[in-house]
Amino acid sequence: LLDSPAGAVGDVASRMELPKINEAFARRHHCFVYGLVMNVGAQELWAAAGLSKFDLCGNGGSLVWSQEDHYPSEPVFVPDPDAGEGEEDAGILLSSVLDGTRGKTYLLVLDAKTLEPLATAYAPVRVPMSFHGNFFGDLA
Repeated sequence: LLDSPAGAVGDVASRMELPKINEAFARRHHCFVYGLVMNVGAQELWAAAGLSKFDLCGNGGSLVWSQEDHYPSEPVFVPDPDAGEGEEDAGILLSSVLDGTRGKTYLLVLDAKTLEPLATAYAPVRVPMSFHGNFFGDLA
């Protein structure tokens, strides 16, 4: 998570691209938007530098995940199937991330509430960087 002075996280989190929400809250009041952060701190990149959770309701829930030389793709929100009706940020975020240090790609799984990493799984081959992703639940 981004380590910066108070107030700075909300500023960085709000500078996002490719916003995503919990689709169960589409066309309803919602507080959380997830997306790509193009610049974190002093980095001036033309690639995604982090993932953000922006609290639209202003309750102090804005967070940023960033790791030096790691370049994530568009986050995908996957809701927790056991979550209660009002648990908007209960679930996980998935992102394909290029590890610039190792030259390999991995799937990053973050807790959508805290943006703490839950798991990583390196691919056996390098996956080209992309910006877009999506999740389709039960298609039956």
